[in-house]
Amino acid sequence: MKTAIGAYVTVKYHDDNDPDSFSNAYISFGTYEDDAEYDSFGFRDDEIFFYCEDGEAQLKTLMNRDNGEDFWVEDYDVNWSDHD
Repeated sequence: MKTAIGAYVTVKYHDDNDPDSFSNAYISFGTYEDDAEYDSFGFRDDEIFFYCEDGEAQLKTLMNRDNGEDFWVEDYDVNWSDHD
C-alpha cells in the first residue's frame, strides 16, 4: 500500500522582498519527536523544514499566504512510500 509520508515543497518567506526568491524544502507528514534523529517514517529530522502531522490536508492550508506562519507553500510534490 502506498502511503504519503511528506512532500517536497517550494516555500516563500513573507519577509523576502525578492519576488523571484523561493526555497526548496521538505515537509514531513510523520510525527515529530523532540530530540529524535528521524521522523516516524525514517526521514532525517535535520532535513525536515516543517511537520504536517495531519498530512496533505494540513499542507494545503500552508498554501494560504495568511496561514499564521512566516512562510507559505507555493507548490508541492507528495513523497510516497510503500508501507504495510
